Amino acid sequence: MEYWFVILLALIAVAAIGSLIFFELMGEDVALILKKKHKRGKYINDQTAVICQTIKDTLDSNKAYILFVEYLFANHRQFLEYVRDTLTEISRAYNVGDIHALEQCIDDCKEMKIELKDQLVAQSECLSTIERPVYIESAAWVYLSNNCRFSVNASVRRMAEVCIEYSTQYSEPFPDAYNEQLEYLLGDICNICNTYLSLYPGRDIEGMRELRKRMSIILDESYTNTSRLYDLIHDGRSQFTEEQQIALKFALNAFQELHDIIYTLRRSVLATLCLTLSIK
Repeated sequence: MEYWFVILLALIAVAAIGSLIFFELMGEDVALILKKKHKRGKYINDQTAVICQTIKDTLDSNKAYILFVEYLFANHRQFLEYVRDTLTEISRAYNVGDIHALEQCIDDCKEMKIELKDQLVAQSECLSTIERPVYIESAAWVYLSNNCRFSVNASVRRMAEVCIEYSTQYSEPFPDAYNEQLEYLLGDICNICNTYLSLYPGRDIEGMRELRKRMSIILDESYTNTSRLYDLIHDGRSQFTEEQQIALKFALNAFQELHDIIYTLRRSVLATLCLTLSIK
């Protein structure tokens, strides 16, 4: 009996020492993860708590649903501002080779992912107090709008990662023609975000439909340019050196991420349009 007791104590001691060694080696990274895991997001603040409580306290489910959609739109507006500002910073940092700023953009994306998860929790709490028949028809659009934000945030992060990896290997931006296309696409996305933001206050249904048409045109152009670059890279007759082909593959990755952002934002506009119609 005493023999097993000694073994148990030894195992506990080994586990404790192992944990100390792990946290010592991973110190800053582990501390950062733990801090972020329990950190309240910028948008999950006292004001958010008041809004959520107001929705919960509203006995009329129809009125509570309208308040909920307005709260959802407020989250979306904040996210669009974040996307616009982060992509603008990625563009600036990439052009001047500022690796530290690009790494900060990735950290911002990680924090935004936490924000989005926190917002989902708050939204679920609000919906739990609203009668299901009131919001069942628009539930799919609520889920779609949230999924779009997670997807766009992931693409923004991957965009920053591509720029970091490229900048560590090359001192110059992408070849001129493709660098111009990249800046043009980034500008298009920022303009889309600004237009999207301007449509919220007036619940501009026609404006949203026009924005979707405009985004379809941009998507077609983006797809054409991306396909041409893909064919150029994989054309056996091309005269590119191996190093040039690698540089173009980085450009291709960047174009693909930006294409995904535009495509997903277009779906987000559809969700916003349908949610707006649900409270008209």
